Amino acid sequence: METEVLEVEPRAVATKGALNTLRRQGFVPGVCYGRGFAPKPVQISKKSIQEVLKKRKGEGSTLLKCSSEMDSALKGLRVLLKQLEWDALGRHLLHVDLHVVRMDETIETRVPIRTAGEPIGVKEDNGVLEVMKHALTIECLPGDIPEAIEVDVSGLRIGNVLHVADLPVAQNLRIKEDPAEAVIALASPMSEEAEKTPEEEVSEEAKTE
Repeated sequence: METEVLEVEPRAVATKGALNTLRRQGFVPGVCYGRGFAPKPVQISKKSIQEVLKKRKGEGSTLLKCSSEMDSALKGLRVLLKQLEWDALGRHLLHVDLHVVRMDETIETRVPIRTAGEPIGVKEDNGVLEVMKHALTIECLPGDIPEAIEVDVSGLRIGNVLHVADLPVAQNLRIKEDPAEAVIALASPMSEEAEKTPEEEVSEEAKTE
């Protein structure tokens, strides 16, 4: 996974008014924390984190490298976006938690599942592709976090089910989910009777009376 750079500088613990001023100046308040790293209040360049979020997909974790001109403890720090707090409308980022990681220690994180191809059962039999899980919890080194777990579904026919144990993953990844849990299935198309709404059924009954 490509490591993005995040512009981060230390900040003083501030009042709500001071934090709002910080946001108007083009920064997002946040905190850095992790094992062996004392929690440190920070301010993050809004432009910098917006660039990161544009490239972020699904609920995957994004490994970032901190850039700082004022704090040597922050410079070069590797972090994951742990929690994002948005305003009520989901338009403005209010606060960011950065989880400090060590590149030589395994971590648990979420990775999205991405399907590839069109199932043969969809093309030939009008089957319906159902994705029951859209992300998986994995364990690996921070530098090995994949952008997604890609699953080729082109060979699926109606009635086929892929379980966690069936998913293709690299040897350096360990999936933490139940191996027997269903992830993707190809279901039969709904019949015309099953697709009818209650209103349509009443209408059909009225026509026969």
